[in-house]
Amino acid sequence: MRSSNQTAPSESSQEPGRTNPQRSGQGTRNHTPQTGAHAREQADSATVPLGFRLISVTFATLGVLLLYAGYLVIDGAQNVAPYAGGASGTLLAAGVVMAGYGLIQLAAGYGTWTLKPWGRRLALGLGTVGLVGSLFTMTGLGLVGLTGLALYGGMAWYLYSNGDQYERLGRSTRNG
Repeated sequence: MRSSNQTAPSESSQEPGRTNPQRSGQGTRNHTPQTGAHAREQADSATVPLGFRLISVTFATLGVLLLYAGYLVIDGAQNVAPYAGGASGTLLAAGVVMAGYGLIQLAAGYGTWTLKPWGRRLALGLGTVGLVGSLFTMTGLGLVGLTGLALYGGMAWYLYSNGDQYERLGRSTRNG
């Protein structure tokens, strides 16, 4: 035990250029600061609010699901073509539209993840289309329409009400 007039060894008694790991708060672990683009990416993703990230992931997930559903409808149309006649062409067109809408949803997911100005505009447009579609669906399917209304309405509201923050974050990631 040390008396009050004894002091801990100072850092000046160590070799030049070495710091006391206990004083620097690093303990015995090695720490290599990250520089360049990797550090900037981590800093940017840490400052982006969770709401923007959730919206991006939601659009990307919906895009993948729609692409897969479009593929299944197109495949089904080709399988029933010998039996369905002209109906297979209608199924094929529906599958292509679904897959195309899925690609647009994926683009909105990418655009909002990277905070591009066009990503927010595209997401707001898709949110509006989703809201209108949910209102039509609500008349016949009830719960499905309410879910779509809440999902698309919430995403559109969040993007619209936080537009200034989105633009500011987007500028900082493009300039930084």
